[in-house]
Amino acid sequence: MTPNKRRLGVLLCAMALGAGAVGCSSSTELPQITFYSDYSTTVTGPTTYCSLDFTRCSTGTTAQLPVRIGSPLQISLPTAIGDAPWRLLTSYRTPSGVDEVGQRYFRPGEKMAVTVTPPDPRDQLTGVEIQLPSGATDGNGNPIARATWSVHTDTAPIQP
Repeated sequence: MTPNKRRLGVLLCAMALGAGAVGCSSSTELPQITFYSDYSTTVTGPTTYCSLDFTRCSTGTTAQLPVRIGSPLQISLPTAIGDAPWRLLTSYRTPSGVDEVGQRYFRPGEKMAVTVTPPDPRDQLTGVEIQLPSGATDGNGNPIARATWSVHTDTAPIQP
């Protein structure tokens, strides 16, 4: 990159910060997760990614990957996530319309890939979130995530 292009990038970043943007890093610099189901794949960056001290944060969007009722979702993590402690949140809708949430914690290096299978073959997986916890906790003692990656898997579109 030439010095002029670098200065232009720094200037644009400073202008964006002055206008209230949350961060200037591109999503390709942040860890990305691959989600796969039914011969379809989506690779997504974080929906939220903050520094350890929460002074710098960037935001993204929730990925979309429809998953048929009863079908599994495979998740592949980069080492930047898998080599840290991380949490998997899953949400399902039962045939009776009840939404259920599950969670599982993983130790550093324990898993670099995981398959999410509905508890009952009639359940619809509606979403998955991967979280990197921080050292902070909320009022109930639950860890506060400093980074999240989300995918909406329900076959029905998200309502605005």
